Amino acid sequence: MPVEPIVIKNTQCDYSIFSDESHTDGNHSFMVIGGILCRSAEAHLIAKRISSIQQNSKFKESLQWKSISRRKIILYKQVIDEVLRLQAEHIIDFSCVVFEKGKINHARYNENDPETGFFKFLYQHHLKSQRQYGRHCKMRGFHGNMETRYDLNELKRCLNASVKGPHTPWKQVEFKNVCETHCLQIADVMIGAVGYCINGKYERNPNSPKSIVAKYLEANSPVDSLSLQSSWPDKGFSIWRFEL
Repeated sequence: MPVEPIVIKNTQCDYSIFSDESHTDGNHSFMVIGGILCRSAEAHLIAKRISSIQQNSKFKESLQWKSISRRKIILYKQVIDEVLRLQAEHIIDFSCVVFEKGKINHARYNENDPETGFFKFLYQHHLKSQRQYGRHCKMRGFHGNMETRYDLNELKRCLNASVKGPHTPWKQVEFKNVCETHCLQIADVMIGAVGYCINGKYERNPNSPKSIVAKYLEANSPVDSLSLQSSWPDKGFSIWRFEL
């Protein structure tokens, strides 16, 4: 079972971002980076509420977009219900950034290095969250583990360098295995659904288990469509289509 929790910090202005990436392979036109944001002190509460749902089901393995099957549709709908309840209670925010991959020019902007480009995009997602909560808060970032030569300490340095003055809001920026916390698993499922819809996969296979789960999230979320940019400045459920 996943280890709970990652973070416990009993301070008001201490926030954590649990993020992942989705639809990054060459078969998709759009990639998504994003996840959930919460007070660090409440990460364990979120994980506990999702874990209790899973404990009442017969599926105990990690909750991930790739693992959705017809037998698990009810479980994933229950998880989505709880995530949206947490969002309505202002315990979590959901935020993601969508990039159109055909417009990404790594040769021009990233020294022909896709990894450099990816971490610039991850920087944009974290920077948006930092600005949302204010430069005087403490920030912690946990991204789903991936194979890369990139050091997230460099991302932390760049994020802190973006803040004027002596304050350094970013205290942690680390990779974590998605299986280690339900907070990262929520991120994986939510951005998976956004990527699925924005890449038009629902239209091609509307009766698949993933289509059913994605459309359930769309129908019950506070936005009209998971395929469109959300209205600004709604902070609770944000889909940002980045202009390249």
